[in-house]
Amino acid sequence: VERRGFESPRFRRAIAVSNLVRDDLMQTFALTPAQTVTLYNGVELDRYFPESEASARDEIRREFGVRDARPAVMFVGNGFARKGLRFLIEAWPAIGGGARLIVVGADRAAPSYERLARRLGLGDRVKFLGRRADVERLMRGADALALPSLFEPFGNVALEAMASGVPALTTRLCGVAEVMPEALRGYIVNDPTNRTELAARMNALIEAASSLKATARAAAEQYTWERHAHELLAIVEAAADRKSSASHEPGR
Repeated sequence: VERRGFESPRFRRAIAVSNLVRDDLMQTFALTPAQTVTLYNGVELDRYFPESEASARDEIRREFGVRDARPAVMFVGNGFARKGLRFLIEAWPAIGGGARLIVVGADRAAPSYERLARRLGLGDRVKFLGRRADVERLMRGADALALPSLFEPFGNVALEAMASGVPALTTRLCGVAEVMPEALRGYIVNDPTNRTELAARMNALIEAASSLKATARAAAEQYTWERHAHELLAIVEAAADRKSSASHEPGR
């Protein structure tokens, strides 16, 4: 069904959410570079922003079970398997500083992940909050975000974290890695199934997190939904102009 859409005479342009997806579309459906364009998602900057009040941040961290200076790393998302949570938990014993992993999201297999954490002796270091409607508030209590997905077309949660002043770890299999600023590219994991690499990059990010807050926010500010709308309109207008020109060609 998807292939028929790309082969339709009415097809004008494929809009991909990342170059990762764009490359896959070109390879899978034999599209040309002229037929595809990348348009990155945006983020709500007025919803996701750094917490300026220390007391409010401390209150959030108490919900995490963190009552001291130990780092709190958030994992947010459903579909734990694709998002690499098992490998992250298995890497967690090597994460230093008594860092806590805060898991936000729903998955039918969640109990098995909780059992895994207990088997690894992480019962007090990995906290499962389940599905939450206040992720933007919780984000402001975190020190870093972990998005170790095995595949992610984009990964808006990383942009949301950065808008909150929370630097993010991601993988080269996540489209959002393409918009990471230079200062955060050292925290892009090459192989999300490699626990050693995961732990090393996670430890490095936790160590540098406090110095990366402003960098993370500045990077997110480049990707507003207003920018997205402007670029989308330009793509649609260009496709319409192309269609109009083609319809006036001899024999059309």
